[in-house]
Order: sequence, then C-alpha cells, then structure tokens
Amino acid sequence: MLDSLEVLTLAMAQQQVELSEAAIRISALLDTLPESISPKVDLSDFHQFAETCRQFDRGEARAALTPRVRHQQDSYRWQLEAEYKERLESCAQRLETVLPAWRSGLRLSSSLK
Repeated sequence: MLDSLEVLTLAMAQQQVELSEAAIRISALLDTLPESISPKVDLSDFHQFAETCRQFDRGEARAALTPRVRHQQDSYRWQLEAEYKERLESCAQRLETVLPAWRSGLRLSSSLK
C-alpha cells in the first residue's frame, strides 16, 4: 500500500500519470490506511479532487461515449487538473515526506502483534 503511494507520487512528479488518475488512486489507497497511522498530515486535496473527478465517465461507460462527448469531458478534466495542479503537487510532497514515518510505524505495530 505504501509502496503504491510512493510510486504514484513519483509518477505525478515525473508527469507519467494524469493528476486525476493519481488523485483517484491515492485517495482510494489512503482510505485503506489504519486510522491510527501517524503522524497525521493533511492530504484532503487528494480526496477533494478525486470526488470532483467522479463526474467523469470511466471504463466501459467512457468507451461508450461519442468522441465529441469524450473530448468535452477530457477538456473539462484537463482544466480542473490545471486548477488543482499546485495543490495536488504540494499534497504529494507532504505525502512523500510522511511515508518513511508511516512505514516505520506500521512495521513497529505489526512486530508488536
């Protein structure tokens, strides 16, 4: 889980993944972390942007769209990504910073069991 978060933040930094896709995946992974994880860090921008992206069709529903509608959705999504870019990059940096502490904490808690 933490490795996946690390890969996604790196892919974001290297622009290998679209911000919307990264935010959706990161948000889902963050939701699987134990509530006891510490230190706490504000990563709400990932959740907010992922929620914003729910309006766009994905998978089979996206494939069923006409090329025109698909392009309209893409254009709007790219506009939103540009608006959120700085916030998401800052959020990714905070996540990168906290990942080592989360790893240590999770290893310690699993070794105590």
